[in-house]
Amino acid sequence: MRNTDTVVIVTSLALFASLALAGCGGGKDLPVEDLSAGQQSGSLALSAAIAEVETAVRPETVSEHDWSMLTEELVRVLSSRGLERLSSAIPPNDKALIGDFTAEGDASQASFSWSYRNAADYDQNGEVNIADLTTIAVHLFKTPASPDWNAARLADGDNNGEVNLADITPLGLNFANSVAGYRLENSADGVSGWNEVAVVNVADGSIPSGGGVKQFSYSQSGVPEGSYRVVPVDKGLDGPPSNVAALVASDPSPGDWSQPGGGPQNLNNTPVSGPASKPGDSITEVLLPALATAMVLGDNFLYALNNADQLEKRDTDGNIIWTYAHPSRIRSFGLGSDGVLYLASTNCTVFALSGTGQLLWEYTLVEGEIPSFAAVHPGGNVIFWITEPAITLQKLPWTTQVLMLDSDGGFVEQQQIPDNNFENEVAIAPDGRLFVALQGEPTGKIATYGFDGSGTFSEMDAPGKVEAGAGRSIVVSDWDLIYLDAGGGQGLQVLDLDANLQWSVAADEWQLGPSQQLYIIPAGDTVTEVEVYDNSGALVESHDFATGLFDLGPVSDSGRVWVRSGNPEFGIKSVIPGIPATEWYYPDLIMSLPSIDADDNFQVIVNGLVTSLDPSGQLRWQIEPAAGGTSGAMAQAADGTVYVPLAGRMQAYSAGLQLKWDTELLAPVENHFINPRGGPAILSDGSMAQSYSDFISGAPVAHVFVVKPAGAEEWHAEFNDYWPSQVRTGSDDTVYVLLTDRVNSTAPLLKALRASDGMEKWSVDLGGANGKTIADYALAVLRQEAGDLVYCSNSANSLFCYDASGNEQYSHDSGWSSGAKSVHVLGDGSLLALQNSFTSADLLLLDPSGNESWSQTFATGLREIAVSGDGAYIGATDSDFTKGLDPADGSELWSQPNEVIELVDANGFPVFDGNGNLFVKRAAELNCYDPADGSLLWSYLLYGKYGVLSGETINSGAPLLHSDGSVICALEGNHLMKILP
Repeated sequence: MRNTDTVVIVTSLALFASLALAGCGGGKDLPVEDLSAGQQSGSLALSAAIAEVETAVRPETVSEHDWSMLTEELVRVLSSRGLERLSSAIPPNDKALIGDFTAEGDASQASFSWSYRNAADYDQNGEVNIADLTTIAVHLFKTPASPDWNAARLADGDNNGEVNLADITPLGLNFANSVAGYRLENSADGVSGWNEVAVVNVADGSIPSGGGVKQFSYSQSGVPEGSYRVVPVDKGLDGPPSNVAALVASDPSPGDWSQPGGGPQNLNNTPVSGPASKPGDSITEVLLPALATAMVLGDNFLYALNNADQLEKRDTDGNIIWTYAHPSRIRSFGLGSDGVLYLASTNCTVFALSGTGQLLWEYTLVEGEIPSFAAVHPGGNVIFWITEPAITLQKLPWTTQVLMLDSDGGFVEQQQIPDNNFENEVAIAPDGRLFVALQGEPTGKIATYGFDGSGTFSEMDAPGKVEAGAGRSIVVSDWDLIYLDAGGGQGLQVLDLDANLQWSVAADEWQLGPSQQLYIIPAGDTVTEVEVYDNSGALVESHDFATGLFDLGPVSDSGRVWVRSGNPEFGIKSVIPGIPATEWYYPDLIMSLPSIDADDNFQVIVNGLVTSLDPSGQLRWQIEPAAGGTSGAMAQAADGTVYVPLAGRMQAYSAGLQLKWDTELLAPVENHFINPRGGPAILSDGSMAQSYSDFISGAPVAHVFVVKPAGAEEWHAEFNDYWPSQVRTGSDDTVYVLLTDRVNSTAPLLKALRASDGMEKWSVDLGGANGKTIADYALAVLRQEAGDLVYCSNSANSLFCYDASGNEQYSHDSGWSSGAKSVHVLGDGSLLALQNSFTSADLLLLDPSGNESWSQTFATGLREIAVSGDGAYIGATDSDFTKGLDPADGSELWSQPNEVIELVDANGFPVFDGNGNLFVKRAAELNCYDPADGSLLWSYLLYGKYGVLSGETINSGAPLLHSDGSVICALEGNHLMKILP
């Protein structure tokens, strides 16, 4: 059932930051004996290896003491392997695996690049041998502070940030492993039928100036289209194939989903037919690297986890200490008092890392069990949640268990939580008991367990209702008090350990601070103060922030509190209550897993960047550990290529989600928050137009790019002090964009840019609420032979229609308090506009002359709408329901609740397919409805490694109905997921 053995491994030489590639003109044949089929690997007698070490010539710059120390340690490691002969062949266990292989260009002229990898081959000559001991010796005791660290770091085999005696261990364990070269291969489908294209020798690689990982580049004209990879080879044996990359396909012209929203009309429909029935479990997934978590833990180090499953340990100045890469997705982690990190992954394993990033042990669960880190027990054992979802179309019943392991990864016990409780936070009392809040009506229960092996939970009635799964529901303080978030509007209740109510307070947000003081944002619609209570329930003080508060962040040991404020100052504020200070705010930040260090510095993820602020609100530093950031909407070319915009980047994927190219358009700059606005519009020649917002401490910049089909930039237009909408294009490829001036508070603009070079054709002042942002989707284009028409909203109450020369055809006063969230133009020139707020929504239809045909008001805010291809139905979504509306008058035909599971951001974009079915992508599901009556045709639930349990809901962007019949979804955390029919 379970593997409870302790597994100890030594990490191999890591691949370091990508450096500029230096090309070799082409591939060369390897020696015939190295590639002869069926040839066996060579070997080296242990005695010969030891003799080679003992007789090695000491480098002149290395002292006799250091050389003797190093050679003795290498002899010790070699002898400890217990082998008479050492194999001389391809490194085992993926130690030569290439993970950064890229293919650029197209079939007429292709270029392939990758980095060298052979664990412990410190001098990168193709073989792990005595020469690598010299590399260690020459760089002994060097650290990242050394001026030649780029060269020295290759000898840091255990990746702990220093070249030292420990780096002998990887050398000894990998001694005699070798890689002679690489075979470049091609496949039509990227799965089978791989054929040799060329062979590149290890000697043909190039080491970057200043040192670093050896780079390879191979170019060739007239290669086949399709998928490519490289395979390390040596002595007739193959190593593991690299990642797969694809060349640009042959037809990048606009396809059936050439612009987000189904085309320039923004109707959210496509002639592509989506899956007619529930898809199976055949899923392709790729990562768009970006940070998922960044937290300062109890040792005052920052731990940053990206969705490529690389965990970084950094000091609180942002400097990296070590990186650990795990083969599967890391879901959660925590820190023990001894500095050991405990982690849970999606491949049914939990494991522990030392403070230096070394794997200490790994524990394997039963297949299907999904772990997450819970807590470290006062006795030193570690506790994990184990969940086993039983999936239905209606709800998610969970079997939830608690697993306890000892500090060496040995099994202690595993017990089931009563009542199939959803995954709430575990609370551990000072006496070591486990406390769990259990859902109940009208009151919940509190279950306790003492970890005595009995499996018997004691249950106590809670004073109020408990909403399981509501998040941070229960905390047990060092003062033996239980803080229970009762849910259902019943507030925060403070109990003793026997569940007797001590006092309560109505709180929307709460945190425990120093000396057991309780910090809260009081319940209410518009709250501006933070209140502080002592542990007896007495109000100590209150601090008024003047503006409405959304979230309460962490509280430091000094009592400093961080909050997220609302309009007119949307951003982060901080103050120590009771201490006079000038209030400040840092704009446009959100509370995304924030944490504080021992010096009251505040760390938070902003658009894929780890951002650190000092107590006065000044920016200290930012980290972007991997390209990526927030993803925009997707677009598809005629050949099935999928284009995905990221923060300052554009990526292209084949229909099978193999990366074709990745182009950086805006380099990360400190204190710049770069995001795509909507998605790309594909022009007639296959080029893509895409807008980006670049926010610089209150001064935005709007960017519009046109990118060629192979990823190269065609042109770039920049508008200082403006915030852009998504772009739309005309029949002559004119690029249209709405711009909001948020600095000088001038009226918003509608601009038409020339497709060839981005020069302005014309510009219109739209008037309205100056300085207020226009929505991304408040722009649409009707392409017609008589001449294109451009429809838009300003930031106030006006709707407009212009011809292709910028002449106003009409304007309409909607009577709304703000601009339209989105505009949609029907084939006859009628304009459908949506305006919404948190509490209501208005839908308005104008005839082709700009006169009102009908309007409807909805009691709940609508997220977005779609119009079926035949114009017979309107699909709409809000936070809880999918609706069908009648285009004749906007009246509601039917309403379907979000049946599967309700999570934050459950709303989504609707899309009609070519069969008229309505697809809606929500927080944890993809649903397909019959628009005639709202019946649910099928529902596909994302769970486990693909969604809910990993903390990754589907983001709110529309699903892409691909021309091959699949559905492609973007998940939060920057994952792309293709669901095959």
